[in-house]
Amino acid sequence: MTSVIFPAAGVGKRMHAGQNKVFMEVAGLPVLVRSLMAFATCPGIGQLIVAIGSADIDRARSLLNSITGLGKCIVVEGGSERQYSIRNAMKVLSDDADIVLVHDAARPLVSRKTIEAVKSGAIKYGACIAAVPEKNTIKVVDAWSLLLQTGAACGLYRRHRGSGVIFLKKLIRRQKRMASWVLTMQALLKGLA
Repeated sequence: MTSVIFPAAGVGKRMHAGQNKVFMEVAGLPVLVRSLMAFATCPGIGQLIVAIGSADIDRARSLLNSITGLGKCIVVEGGSERQYSIRNAMKVLSDDADIVLVHDAARPLVSRKTIEAVKSGAIKYGACIAAVPEKNTIKVVDAWSLLLQTGAACGLYRRHRGSGVIFLKKLIRRQKRMASWVLTMQALLKGLA
């Protein structure tokens, strides 16, 4: 079974939205709902967990309970940083979860094709992220911003903004038992090496 964690504790400061951007509507539905629906319609998804700011917990629960097709969504209090939100969500992971996805709740446009491709990568390698080949020309500069080298983008990949999708398998289950462990991308990737 696959569980999905949606960090959503932001307050929308950069957007000057006056509210958490996951509650802003896109084509008549809140971004949070669109993000969750992208995963809820994929086969094998058995648990959706939203980690949101304490001031928005009741609003998120009410919203998600009113949407058909999502199934039961678990809403937990997020943290001051993304990794703390993920840690809080990990505390309620189902024991049946063998794959855990982490996807930014404010990014609703992930495709089923991307979800399935990265899920396949996680099954094969233990973890995977969504990334696309870099197409821009890369400039390497020194400490004074003087050009040292112009490099081709060949072999470079750009991960999807906001972590896109990260799939973790046995590592998450092992780390879940370590109460003091704080989840970060760097720690996960280092732990898989």
